[in-house]
Amino acid sequence: MTNANPSPWRFAQPKSGYRRVACHRPCNVTIDDQTAYGIVWNLSMLGAYLGLDGPLPSPGELVRLSFAMPGDGAVINCVARVAWQNPASTASDTGATADGLPPGCGLEFLKLRQEEEARISACVNAPRTPVFDASTAPSPAVRQSPRGHQRVRTVLAVDDSPVALHMLKVLLGSGLHSLFLAANNGLAALDLLAHVPVDVILLDINMPVMNGFEFLQRVQEEPAYRSIPVIVISTEGKEQDFRRALAMGARAYLTKPFLPTQLVQLIDELAPPTAALS
Repeated sequence: MTNANPSPWRFAQPKSGYRRVACHRPCNVTIDDQTAYGIVWNLSMLGAYLGLDGPLPSPGELVRLSFAMPGDGAVINCVARVAWQNPASTASDTGATADGLPPGCGLEFLKLRQEEEARISACVNAPRTPVFDASTAPSPAVRQSPRGHQRVRTVLAVDDSPVALHMLKVLLGSGLHSLFLAANNGLAALDLLAHVPVDVILLDINMPVMNGFEFLQRVQEEPAYRSIPVIVISTEGKEQDFRRALAMGARAYLTKPFLPTQLVQLIDELAPPTAALS
């Protein structure tokens, strides 16, 4: 499928017959034979908004995407053209742009198989398309205390990627009753731990200043932090990294890209709610 006359306004100012829905799906992105981690943020029949780690491709460049659809989880593999860029705002702690999106670019779909077009059409034209799968909703035990009050967990995300932090913030703010804290390296995370009680830590491995393994070592050396469950979320999928992280005290290891349901399930299992909301 090829769309003539691609132009950025279609993503920001939809006209009759055009509909854009929230998608928020982790995505493998291939640019010039290099694979990166991204997020398909918004989706339409014309294209998508791609939140992306690292340097943004230039308008006109071709990228290859692979991501799972909301709902049935069917994988879409497609080729798209970059229509416009949306660089990060230096004024935002999470790197979000002025319009609230993570840094990234608008894409125009060029090649879709017939069954992929049908799946995207069904998603876009559904009466109500959830941001995440229904299974990402918190369990009743998480949503309510024995007295019927909602409860909240404090989650600390440690990652140097503005895109990853922005996605985690959206996910954990979508009905999971979690207070979200963010740090862009292990040293900054240790400073937060010294001042704020935390119920679960989401940890990247490759970071400047202090990487994930160094952070795990420091956490294990401090008795007050050892009981905090750590979920490693990393692009590093090597068996040796997995075993090393678990040996150093991590409770679970997710490789990017992952499904939001996987992370939610782990948080539910490892970090029960701890405080009632007034």
